[in-house]
Parts: sequence; C-alpha cells; structure tokens
Amino acid sequence: MVLNCRICTVAALTLLILSAATPLKAQVLLDDVPMEDVLAALGAIHPAARTGAETYRQAFRMRCGRDLTAIELRHALEDGSGDPVLLGLMHAEQANDADARRRLVNGITCGRRV
Repeated sequence: MVLNCRICTVAALTLLILSAATPLKAQVLLDDVPMEDVLAALGAIHPAARTGAETYRQAFRMRCGRDLTAIELRHALEDGSGDPVLLGLMHAEQANDADARRRLVNGITCGRRV
C-alpha cells in the first residue's frame, strides 16, 4: 500500500508540473496535454501507474460509451486524494491482482465530460 501512495503522489505531482507549462485559460478549455503524454509521464513514474491508467481508460470507454479525456484523467489523479478506483487499479496492477481489477472497474462512474 505504501508503494501505491508513492506512485499516486508522484503521478499527481508530475501531472501538475505538466499542467503548469500551459496557460490557465488553455487548461480550462482544451485537453492541453495529449493523452499519450499523460500516460508516458505515468509510465516514467512506475509501469503499474501507466497500466492502471490504461485499464481505467479502457473500462471507462466500455462503461460510458466514450473516450476519457486527458483532462478527466488528470482530474482523477489530482482531485482531493485522487479517484479511489484509478488509484486502486494502479495498486492492483502493481500487485498483479486480477480480482481487484475486475471489482474496481465496476466502480467507474460516467460523470460529465470535462
């Protein structure tokens, strides 16, 4: 669990740094950081962070019928202590826990598009 917290904290900080390079107005209006860049940053932190985010993205597409935007993924990492489903998927990937992955993807909600 400690590894999970470190992965997520570093992931959130990395994404905040990526976001800081873009003017605030552009951040609000656009997916200013391409999804592949967000995933690459997560992969640089820890392979399980990227794999967990990719699992979250695929499950979101299947459950919600649309693609997750890069901004939505960043919000899932940044808001409060992070989306428990996303963070749990990262931990499940690190632990290679297929049962936890299956359970967690059922907790994905389809909110408003950001």
